[in-house]
Amino acid sequence: MGCTETKQIGSEERSVMAAEEGLGFYMNKSSRVDSIIRKYSSNSLINHTHLTRIAEMLNLTIINTAPNTRVEEFFRKIANKDGFYNLKDLLIIGILLSEGEKEEKARLIYQIYDENLTDSISLSEIKSKMLMDLAGHSAKSLPVLVTNEQTPFSNVLKNEKYMQDLESIMVNAVNKVSALFGNLENLNEKKFVEIFSNTIGGSLVTASGWRIFMMEVFVAEPPKKQFNNPFRKTPK
Repeated sequence: MGCTETKQIGSEERSVMAAEEGLGFYMNKSSRVDSIIRKYSSNSLINHTHLTRIAEMLNLTIINTAPNTRVEEFFRKIANKDGFYNLKDLLIIGILLSEGEKEEKARLIYQIYDENLTDSISLSEIKSKMLMDLAGHSAKSLPVLVTNEQTPFSNVLKNEKYMQDLESIMVNAVNKVSALFGNLENLNEKKFVEIFSNTIGGSLVTASGWRIFMMEVFVAEPPKKQFNNPFRKTPK
């Protein structure tokens, strides 16, 4: 799951990390996860039969099995209205949760978005698509897996508040990460790997690394709460 020291992590984050392990990605190398998921995709989509094959190859859990009783809910959340999974979504989740050197994982992440093999991605696309996808799945998709029964410190109500806090700071956190790339308009794979694998100590190649970073931003710069004035007149 990465190099994060769990002894310095709050119970909410530890509960999400425990829930993520229930999927089984952590038992695989990121390069293998990437190749297997790509093998069973068609036109950048993955149907349930493909997902079942992927699960068999990688020894993943894709159905509810106590105490991991929200696995199916998680997969419904990341599926489209027709029940298909986007290749990018599964690759991002798989790479974030699997094992691998930070440089290798950064390289695989870059290749997900370099679809035309041009070895060039604009910083605006990295910010609006790549970083938002990484942060979004870490903060909004994966925490759905938490149930009360997984660990002594797992608590669904606390997890819901945790997800709300993460989502409220997500855009600000992405802006901060994007700023670390400087004024570059486009990045090739080598430059991206060089910068991203060393950003926040290389922790952003893991889902837990993203959440921990987002909470650090949340504590340092808590989002302003919106106050609804009951006496404010609404324009007609």
